[in-house]
Amino acid sequence: MFIPPADEFVSSSRGKLTSDALPMIGGGQMGDLVRGTDWSLTPLGAYNSWPASMRTALSLVLNAKGIAALYWGERQWLLYNDAYGLALGDRHPSAFGQPMPDVLTDIGPVLGPQVAEVLRTGKGFAIEKLSMTMNRHGHDEETVWTYSFSPIQGESGGFAGVLLLATEMTQQILADRERDKAEGDRAQAVVQLKELNARLEAEVTRRTEDRNRLWLLSSDIMIRCTFEGLITAVNPAWTVLLGWQTDELIGRTIFELIHPEDLDHTIKAVNMSASGHAYNRFRHRDGSYRRISWSTQPDDQQINAVGRDFTAEYDAAQALAKAEEALRQSQKLEAIGQLTGGVAHDFNNLLTVIKSSTDMLKRPDIADERRARYVSVISDTVERAAKVTSQLLAFARRQALKPSVFVACDSVKALAGIISTMVGLK
Repeated sequence: MFIPPADEFVSSSRGKLTSDALPMIGGGQMGDLVRGTDWSLTPLGAYNSWPASMRTALSLVLNAKGIAALYWGERQWLLYNDAYGLALGDRHPSAFGQPMPDVLTDIGPVLGPQVAEVLRTGKGFAIEKLSMTMNRHGHDEETVWTYSFSPIQGESGGFAGVLLLATEMTQQILADRERDKAEGDRAQAVVQLKELNARLEAEVTRRTEDRNRLWLLSSDIMIRCTFEGLITAVNPAWTVLLGWQTDELIGRTIFELIHPEDLDHTIKAVNMSASGHAYNRFRHRDGSYRRISWSTQPDDQQINAVGRDFTAEYDAAQALAKAEEALRQSQKLEAIGQLTGGVAHDFNNLLTVIKSSTDMLKRPDIADERRARYVSVISDTVERAAKVTSQLLAFARRQALKPSVFVACDSVKALAGIISTMVGLK
């Protein structure tokens, strides 16, 4: 601080300040500072030389409960109380007794012209929530103030000083901003939540409409039933595919409509309560049956299933199988026709052997040894003829082809006779 402190009050007889010369009571630390300073060494001069209006105003400032300051004269000498000193931060107490524009370079450009205007016009004014940047702790910070200026009349009748009464609103404003921000964030969150709910509701509505549209327009039959098989809902496709009206099905069990031969595996599938596929025959309202392929999806309370009528595909597959079997049989008959010539030639040879042997046996003078040989030839020839006949009948037999295990070598040897006959080998 520019003002040099005095360790003790000097006698007024030496022209110095004495405690009797200070009628102020209290004033806190700044009051002690005023009383402990030799003002005669400052540009303000000895305290006794200060105008009475200045000393009275200073007394008001020092004893004020809130932030208060006195700006005196054209140079705006700064005198303030304890609360003002705290608001100055690390510029206190060096700013005390100095020209305000010189020591408060951050806010001086704002306050200086205002103080000068009050001194010039003698009209006070008040400002609320003015934001100013102050450097009071070694760094710039935003501060907010509500304050008023009041003119102080000097001894000559003009206005010699300005009284400042101020309230710092920084913390309140920051708290209000935080609150407003929190409320804004909360309001924004509410808006976003409402938008999210609206989107979810729209999505649920869309999916519900899609599901309902699928339920109504699907060409496949759809059903919901309990785990006991009690039907709770069916879609309109039941009427188209199976002839049943909705009210004829609700409350019945699916087991009433299933072909008796398919009941066991259907009941097992229902009892398993698992997702998957099943096949069975469902009774049409006219008494006939349709083959249905099911896709099932159970939940906690019921079974949901979609069924596709594959009766036409099944019938087509059966017809195709019959046609293929007929084709195979016709191919067999064609092959038999090709074999007929060779087989007839073989039988003719066999019959010739038998005829010759029987003619020889009719001779009365034939020896027993030769008779036995002719009988053996007849027997072997008959066995050969029977074998050829058996093979031909087996080839022509109408039966489904089934896989079986056999010795290939023996089967090939057995076919040798037929093959040799077909290709004309002897």
